[in-house]
Amino acid sequence: MEEDLLKYILVVDDEEQYRVLTEQSLSRWGYGCEVAPDASRAMQKLRAGHFDLVISDIKMPGRSGIELMREAREAFPHLDFIIMTGFPDEYSYSDIIAAGATDFITKPFEVSKLKSKLERIEREKRTLCRLHESNKELSWEAGVNGSIAALSEALIGSHSIEEISRIVLDHARKLTNSPNGYVGYIDQDTGYLTISAMAGWSTGRARGKKTLLKKPTGLWGWVLQHGKPLLTNNPEGDSRSSGVPSGHLAIHRFLSAPARVGEMILGQITLANSDRDYTEKDQMLIERLATIYALAVQRKWVQDELQQARDHLENVFENAAEAIGIVDQHGRFLKWNKTSEQLYGYSFEELRGKRFTEVYADKEALEKMLAQLRRDGFVYGYEIDSKTKDGQVKPFRVSIRLLKNREDRIVGSVAVATDMTDIKNAFTRLETVNEQLQEQIAERERIAEDLRKARDELEKLVVERTERLSKAGDLIKRSIDRFKEITEE
Repeated sequence: MEEDLLKYILVVDDEEQYRVLTEQSLSRWGYGCEVAPDASRAMQKLRAGHFDLVISDIKMPGRSGIELMREAREAFPHLDFIIMTGFPDEYSYSDIIAAGATDFITKPFEVSKLKSKLERIEREKRTLCRLHESNKELSWEAGVNGSIAALSEALIGSHSIEEISRIVLDHARKLTNSPNGYVGYIDQDTGYLTISAMAGWSTGRARGKKTLLKKPTGLWGWVLQHGKPLLTNNPEGDSRSSGVPSGHLAIHRFLSAPARVGEMILGQITLANSDRDYTEKDQMLIERLATIYALAVQRKWVQDELQQARDHLENVFENAAEAIGIVDQHGRFLKWNKTSEQLYGYSFEELRGKRFTEVYADKEALEKMLAQLRRDGFVYGYEIDSKTKDGQVKPFRVSIRLLKNREDRIVGSVAVATDMTDIKNAFTRLETVNEQLQEQIAERERIAEDLRKARDELEKLVVERTERLSKAGDLIKRSIDRFKEITEE
């Protein structure tokens, strides 16, 4: 970089001819130049201005050039020195360099030789500058890779979204020299941006409470609405800005990127007020961090959905009308719902670690049920007597299914049981009623048979009497007919 090269040179020599000669040559070559006759005046000039190089005679009244170099280096460690001497027999090149000089030149000298030395120093400074920039770039890349590694490790681990957000924000601020920033995710239920990590960003909310950004406005809102990163080093003059609300943090530089998976925006990383202008490299970094952060938010969404599903299943399990128990592959109880506690009388704590066989009263029927379970992998509607905590034996209808993992290995079983006592009692009462009905039906059939017989006898009597009446009628008619005959004679 140009500011690291030689621009301003101070010539220190008690001999005026060398001061003038050197100053004229340096000015002709394009360098800024000042002169001093001794070490004291030289130090005054060094403290008053900015110099990149000092060309100093070694022997001068007062302090020597070596002493000047040592004093100047304490105040200006990066200041280069070329030491001049007219006594090469007293001072060797190695001695001068060992004392800390950048180079050494003997008097008298040709100006071309001095120019060569200056060009060599400039080449070395350019090389060092490029090396410094390369090291700086490598250091930045190492920092980026370290940040991504730390974030990836947090993502793989069991860190909460708040912890991951803090890691993202800390690394993003450090790599971009940003004192202010926040990281947040989209709340699935409300659609609001939930700030989960923040540094130096005024929101008007109490510390420790969640901050919800509901209406996307201004620069941060533009990022979420358009799903694109935004970099501006002049927010006040940016048409996308809606201004800074009263009491809000003043924004001088702004950088933000959406955390997205495909077309879906899951969160946002926002930084502000770096001590330098943000660059495209900064934007690329934030986009890389945002990509990984989006995976963390996506995992949070999945975990939230799984937790909701688990809560729902737990609620169904605990409040099911049937007794439900889950055991491991050794038959030891793992779960036992409320209905089970009510029907059997045992709390889960009383059964924890115990085998399920303890709740069955009929061991022979139990062995048959287990044989069927091992054979078919399930048992449906198997009726078996079970015993309650108070010693009662009750009939239950049991359905069991084996539980297997992804490797198809049995890890336990789940059983659903229904108390059949009421149903059995109802059947008993029904059988009694049926017996009573059968007796009543038989009695009614007997009465009906007696009525039929009585009806048959009545009909027979009516027929007999009818026949008798008919014969009597015939006799009366014949008698009347005979009476008529007698009277007519």
